Amino acid sequence: MKKTSLSLRGVKVCAFYCESRDQHNLEQQFRRLGVESTFLATLPDLATLDGYDILMFDSDYASVANHGRELEWPDVPLIAILGTETPSRLLWVINQGVSGVLRKPVRYEGVLSACVLACDNHRTHRALRARIEQLEERVKGRKFVFSAQLMLMRDRGLSEREAFSTLRTLAMNRQISVEQLSVELLSAEGSGRRSAVVSSEMSNKLLP
Repeated sequence: MKKTSLSLRGVKVCAFYCESRDQHNLEQQFRRLGVESTFLATLPDLATLDGYDILMFDSDYASVANHGRELEWPDVPLIAILGTETPSRLLWVINQGVSGVLRKPVRYEGVLSACVLACDNHRTHRALRARIEQLEERVKGRKFVFSAQLMLMRDRGLSEREAFSTLRTLAMNRQISVEQLSVELLSAEGSGRRSAVVSSEMSNKLLP
């Protein structure tokens, strides 16, 4: 597991719609922590915010809260500066996919914790999303593996275990997944090009 950094020095933060008192306290604390901060009174094109490490927004500001929909935030930690706790506002904040929350009025204490925890939450959720996508792709690929096993069992007289072992060895030799190898074998089988998919050495050893 990657070690979580407890330092924010050099981190770039952009905050939107902060009230003057909250902005003042954030600026002071960011300066102490070595954070490079930018404060904007309007919401820019979100695609222009990719250079920032953390984004913050005041969820009470009418211009952002009245969107009533999930915004396309960049894939960085997102912190809501939260005052109003009505169910509709909380639901909207949740739907933005925030990684952390700062309560209003913002004080010096809690800024470091909110930022560090938001970064750690975002990193954890991103790793989980990547793992889920990987598993989903593998599930989709299982039907190709099964079809490739049946092909080898039919054409080469192999058992189910032997067929899968053959696929796995071929995939390891080519440094690709079993699913990718199965798709290539099936595609080549359909066009009569299977010999071009595997190396001649492995074909001689495993696919006589």
